[in-house]
Amino acid sequence: MVTAKLVRHFCSVCLLHGLLCAPLPGSDRWLPAPPQTMTPEEQSLLQDAADGHLDVFPLLDAALLAENDTPDVEARDRFEKLARKLQALPDLPSAESHDFQRLEQRLATTLRLLHQQILVGQYRPDATSVTLALQKGHYNCVSSTILFVELCRRQGIRTTPMASATHVFCRVEGPGRPIDVQTTSPRWFDLSDEQRAAATPDGAHSALPITDAALVGKLYYNFGVQHLEHDRYQQAERAFRMSLLLDPQDASARENLLATWNNWALALAQQGLYAEAMRRLDQARQVDPNYPPLRANLVHVTQQWAQSLCRLGRHPEALTLLESRKDSDPQAPLFIDGPPIVYRLWIEWLEQHGRPAEAEQVLNEALRRYPHSTLFRSDALRISTPSSR
Repeated sequence: MVTAKLVRHFCSVCLLHGLLCAPLPGSDRWLPAPPQTMTPEEQSLLQDAADGHLDVFPLLDAALLAENDTPDVEARDRFEKLARKLQALPDLPSAESHDFQRLEQRLATTLRLLHQQILVGQYRPDATSVTLALQKGHYNCVSSTILFVELCRRQGIRTTPMASATHVFCRVEGPGRPIDVQTTSPRWFDLSDEQRAAATPDGAHSALPITDAALVGKLYYNFGVQHLEHDRYQQAERAFRMSLLLDPQDASARENLLATWNNWALALAQQGLYAEAMRRLDQARQVDPNYPPLRANLVHVTQQWAQSLCRLGRHPEALTLLESRKDSDPQAPLFIDGPPIVYRLWIEWLEQHGRPAEAEQVLNEALRRYPHSTLFRSDALRISTPSSR
């Protein structure tokens, strides 16, 4: 039994496990089916994002839709008042104005007021929710980036979300060179270049631009990680499906969807729901047959299922099961040594239940199939000699 590790939240303090930041094979060629539990609004969101961009939904509205939540009126009004206040500031610089200092000052004002009036709580790695940020002031890189991007765009400032393996931030097209903004740092513009470099999370230098649709996908992604951490597999699967549909290139979301199916299968097997467990593993196998935990767990669940069938006296079904699952790992001992053992258990079960004639028939069948096996020699003597019964 191999439990899959999950990739952590998008935030500035979490690290990626292993090598999962590398694109996975086929990650740009496979998309999950949409969740059956999508709301009509989510269906509209996916339709809008079908080309990779959001044309109908403003970023903030799309983010709140992803959370399936609505901030209280007071919290939303507080944000709208801040947006209007920033829009009303005079002398809005543009990228074409060649006034880098004025643009940086405007960004500094925007970030400072965002933290003074909205993000008044604490930085928390798991504080992905924009609703939480608006109502309680707690934030992480995803929620603070969404709010900062929204404020900048309402001022006419071109702002692009950037993403590395486990972190998002903003890039503003400045005159001459871009301006990177770490939105989780209220004093970002008070720092020297050296201090900014030291405060920039590892891996940010390799960040790439992402679309608004992909940024909203990070919300679903983080919610999926939170569900998976607490073994809420159905909710995790739904969240990772939505994340991938919004950002098909997100290898980490794909990896975590595989981890969800893998760990869900193990939990189902522990409950004796072997068919359901195998269905989850088969889902993962169809997406990535080389997924590391998969081969071991396909064998593990098959063995548990076969043992359960034998305990119930359903030995023919156990044999059929072993034969049908052999292609998952043909060289595994379970599929080589397992069928003769099932025959042996079947013979013993029939004898224990007073059915010696059937036991002898099964023994003869086993001897025909496995003439060189030593498992049946004692059974042959015992069953064929009347005095021994």
